Amino acid sequence: MSKPDITDQMSEWLIELTDALQKQGATLPMHVVVVATNGDTTVMRLGEDGNVRLLCEHSEPAGLMFPINFMFVDGKGEAYRAVVATEGRPRLIQ
Repeated sequence: MSKPDITDQMSEWLIELTDALQKQGATLPMHVVVVATNGDTTVMRLGEDGNVRLLCEHSEPAGLMFPINFMFVDGKGEAYRAVVATEGRPRLIQ
């Protein structure tokens, strides 16, 4: 069995985290910054219409390395943070 692609996992993590944040009262649009330990970075905008727009990206040759940090700023200016410490599930930091 092959190992899942980390970019596929990141999409799943973003959906899971966005859903959890919206249940806590976060609003769209959201700006998201994803930073891996090795500096691999992605910045995106999650629109109210469900579209995701890539704003900037820096890719390291090794790809995303754990831990991976997610920082969210919602439509009200509230900030949230989550981390994926290993190849498991993301965890919201309160």
